Amino acid sequence: CGNSATKSAYKGGVSYAVKALKAADPYAAIYLDAGHGGWLGWKNNMKDFVRMIRSLDVTDHIRGFASNVAGYQHLGKACGTYDYCLGGQHNYDECCADPCGLISKWNPSQNELNYALHLREAMSKGINGFVPHMIIDTGRNGASGMRSECKNWCNIRNAGVGHVASTATDVPDVVDAYFWLKTPGESDGCTETLPDGGTCPRFDEDCASQDSIGSHYGEPRAPEAGQWFDYQVKQLAQFANLQFEESTTTTEPGETTTAEDTTTGSTDGSTTEVSTTSGNPIPSTGNPFADKAFYVNPSYKESLSTSIATADGEILANLQAMMDVPSAYWLDRKTKITGSTTDSMEGILEDALNKPVPELVVFIVYDLPNRDCHAKASNGEICCKYKADGRCDYTDVSDGQCSAGLKEYKEEYIDQIAAVLAKYSGRVPIVLVIEPDSLPNLSTNQGDPRCGNSATKSAYKGGVSYAVKALKAADPYAAIYLDAGHGGWLGWKNNMKDFVRMIRSLDVTDHIRGFASNVAGYQHLGKACGTYDYCLGGQHNYDECCADPCGLISKWNPSQNELNYALHLREAMSKGINGFVPHMIIDTGRNGASGMRSECKNWCNIRNAGVGHVASTATDVPDVVDAYFWLKTPGESDGCTETLPDGGTCPRFDEDCASQDSIGSHYGEPRAPEAGQWFDYQVKQLAQFANLQFEESTTTTEPGETTTAEDTTTGSTDGSTTEVSTTSGNPIPSTGNPFADKAFYVNPSYKESLSTSIATADGEILANLQAMMDVPSAYWLDRKTKITGSTTDSMEGILEDALNKPVPELVVFIVYDLPNRDCHAKASNGEICCKYKADGRCDYTDVSDGQCSAGLKEYKEEYIDQIAAVLAKYSGRVPIVLVIEPDSLPNLSTNQGDPRCGNSATK
Repeated sequence: CGNSATKSAYKGGVSYAVKALKAADPYAAIYLDAGHGGWLGWKNNMKDFVRMIRSLDVTDHIRGFASNVAGYQHLGKACGTYDYCLGGQHNYDECCADPCGLISKWNPSQNELNYALHLREAMSKGINGFVPHMIIDTGRNGASGMRSECKNWCNIRNAGVGHVASTATDVPDVVDAYFWLKTPGESDGCTETLPDGGTCPRFDEDCASQDSIGSHYGEPRAPEAGQWFDYQVKQLAQFANLQFEESTTTTEPGETTTAEDTTTGSTDGSTTEVSTTSGNPIPSTGNPFADKAFYVNPSYKESLSTSIATADGEILANLQAMMDVPSAYWLDRKTKITGSTTDSMEGILEDALNKPVPELVVFIVYDLPNRDCHAKASNGEICCKYKADGRCDYTDVSDGQCSAGLKEYKEEYIDQIAAVLAKYSGRVPIVLVIEPDSLPNLSTNQGDPRCGNSATKSAYKGGVSYAVKALKAADPYAAIYLDAGHGGWLGWKNNMKDFVRMIRSLDVTDHIRGFASNVAGYQHLGKACGTYDYCLGGQHNYDECCADPCGLISKWNPSQNELNYALHLREAMSKGINGFVPHMIIDTGRNGASGMRSECKNWCNIRNAGVGHVASTATDVPDVVDAYFWLKTPGESDGCTETLPDGGTCPRFDEDCASQDSIGSHYGEPRAPEAGQWFDYQVKQLAQFANLQFEESTTTTEPGETTTAEDTTTGSTDGSTTEVSTTSGNPIPSTGNPFADKAFYVNPSYKESLSTSIATADGEILANLQAMMDVPSAYWLDRKTKITGSTTDSMEGILEDALNKPVPELVVFIVYDLPNRDCHAKASNGEICCKYKADGRCDYTDVSDGQCSAGLKEYKEEYIDQIAAVLAKYSGRVPIVLVIEPDSLPNLSTNQGDPRCGNSATK
């Protein structure tokens, strides 16, 4: 390991691999191998390893480290304090359990969770701005105390498989996942005599240790590394500690269920995250907007183009900038649900699915019976009772339960949406905002006979409840937000209490993510105050978070801006509904300007309004507000003036659209068209007073585009790519846990291998082998021939198979073919050499090519570049995790005295 050739191969190879593979797929998460706590856990070893990593200049491109790869080290429990176990003062604590006796040797990383904590601390201190995350190989560490010496690593007797793949780790802020990185059942290395009686060419004396299977009389011989070892896998099953977590029953992608068939609720109103044995994805408990591409509807761009054609100056520039800003699509008519064009929900989802990265679409579900009861501008098409002209009679209560209207709403509207959702469930990220204005109207406008009568009440409460449950059942992966008006409507404490009671009565909080505020509104976004009711009484008027363009604070409304409203609403809901901690999205489509209204109750086509913050997850309070998003399409009218632009009389004229703040009420202004129709004059004013707040964009590699290793993405402080928004809503390579909310891929070839052992097993071993059939594990790219191909014995075939699942499934690959691979052992020596012997194997001690030039050339061109080409093909389409070159850097860091590792060529 210590010769110049091996050193050069390892450092140059790993650096090239990381940069080339990250450039090929910026969405892939990369982890470097970090040995395990019984190897690098001593402080001096760890310091050397930190220096090694720092010298590679790759921390901007990696997520962190993988530990215990192909190892047997105890997972254990994490201690809350560094070096907590040293000196034996806390031996009673289970986090100090030490089956390998490492603590007495002054190694504080005696289990893998403590190793993760100590390694992160050392890296954070030793490399500025680098805060790595970890994954731990639990494929064979389910048992402990089975080794006489913990340095033994080859086919350990009485080992057991460990924790199945899961993101529910003991320290989730540090450890992203437990995962079977080494495939349980594949041999670590051969005994001197092979099972067929031949001599093993790669025999390593460590595979004859007293702890290794095959070293005791009567035990079978072990095959070469990577080959199936039936005897070993049955021992792994015999001593298994799988730790399956309780599973929820979720709707399969593409399967339609009734509204009563809903997913299990969690404490924050989203579905519960638990792992299943098959690695099925769990409907996300996280921010559904995070790390997604946002869909921009071509039909919106077409409408904007008509206004761009007659604009100039700053208005023209802003309209052009708005062309690529994502916005929601309103399902305000039944005819907009199905179809093949992007004027329909179905057509939009098909278009979003066919993007290089399926893009997140936001739909507004908006067609309740007796819709918009307190206004006339956007009265709907479904009624509790129809007038002769086909419009709704809002005051007729002859059908007090709105039975016919609800039947029509459910069968002809919601069930049709549900059928489309089920078709794209898990394939396209979807957000649904349910029925703007409906519940706020029921909560505060009971005195209006159009809202307070029994028919409208029944329509709204029954309709919203059915919609939430039916749509969540059709697509458990969709995130649902109920409309919550805005702070100038429900921000008063009494109004908020009434709204909490309303939401509690619906029994839907288990199925929703939270609430959408300011939908189609103009309320000021503002700044969030750190304290509830901070602005009341005028004592903090100097603070920008108390800016109050609507004068609400003087009326004892503490929610004078939408960010403060989000904080107060969440607080009220959390206190009023047990276990419900909602998240928010805020419509910023038209709140870029403030102070333009004489009265803030005015809402229709407001004069001198401006578009606001573009779609972004970079909100002021990200633990509460998931996103800013244009929910109301800027440029679509709120409602008509009494006289339409064509001179006719508007059938849905609302007097609020003649307010002194509404476009069309002043002399010389154009008339406004009906709600939802394009209003050229208004969109130009929105552009004139725009406050878009685009964020700085990084240049990322487009999915499917291959770049050179030098073309890398911009780094962030935790070693992943920087999250910033772009005007086109392009996705940002994730800064979060790449395993979260993903389906994990189970390779059919692994199941085939297990089946051969299952055929001759019985009892508990049989049961555990059968349970292991659906546990995800990594696939090792330990030969060049395993990269391309059409079967699931190749990287390319696996990715194609993962892509074609109902939900594309996350695949973990082990990149493992460095020149002079495995320099400190012989069992898994590789196929690429710095210097070849006559028999084609590596001469590890030959340093005639001290830079390993030929070996590195072969590695880069015939191995890494081929992997990069496959990665680029599936970039952004399949979630991918890469673990880079197990044992290589730890060997360089600690085995310099071995001439096979420490020579210049290997380095």
